[in-house]
Amino acid sequence: DLDKFIPPDFERKEILMKANVDVNVNININANAKTTDTDDDENVDLDDKDLDLGAPIVSLNRFERKKNIGILLHAYAKLYNHQKNNTNTNYSNTNYKLPYLVIAGGYDPRNTENIEYLTELQHLSQSLGIQNRTLFRPNVSDDERAMLLQSATCVVYTPHREHFGIVPLEAMFAGSAVIAMKSGGPKETVLDGVTGILVDVNVDAGDCKVSGDGGCDKLAKAMEELLLDPHKAIRMGKSG
Repeated sequence: DLDKFIPPDFERKEILMKANVDVNVNININANAKTTDTDDDENVDLDDKDLDLGAPIVSLNRFERKKNIGILLHAYAKLYNHQKNNTNTNYSNTNYKLPYLVIAGGYDPRNTENIEYLTELQHLSQSLGIQNRTLFRPNVSDDERAMLLQSATCVVYTPHREHFGIVPLEAMFAGSAVIAMKSGGPKETVLDGVTGILVDVNVDAGDCKVSGDGGCDKLAKAMEELLLDPHKAIRMGKSG
């Protein structure tokens, strides 16, 4: 529902994203919101409605296995572990605050696959050690959907060989950069390097596992590229 979208606040988003790069800066736009640090993840109440999400990394999809959301959890875990342990030399040595990961979308409690897949993703986040940084939001309202699309550092669209895909268009309309698989519809709707980043990976759509070509590494590096360069993310958002 495009009527729910308001003009993107690029100035606010840029402030939040710059705060992620400069670890010495702690900016909270909402005086009533509660902030947190990754060093205190275990004490974070992800169900707290006053939790300040800042500029999160966002996924919006129906909870179906063909949406390949697992590759995003694996990629996010790589960045999270690098940040916590500073041991993976595949990524930048720059220290930064990794924003929350929000997995939102359509969910029917009467649909067996929806129930099973949400549970699988929640278990995967626990096994990867990112359960305290990952927020699952099934059946988001139109207002929350619009808020997530507008405030996102980037919207990551993981379906492989999707025929079209409306989410990248919604994200660009809302002023957010898009990271998507270089296949299917996004090849036509996302301008690589202009409105977002297309990641060339092979994904097993059946069980959401990453193929052996370093796919989640490529996705992790694409996200980090925007995290380390807020100007690029904002520029892409404005070009959408």
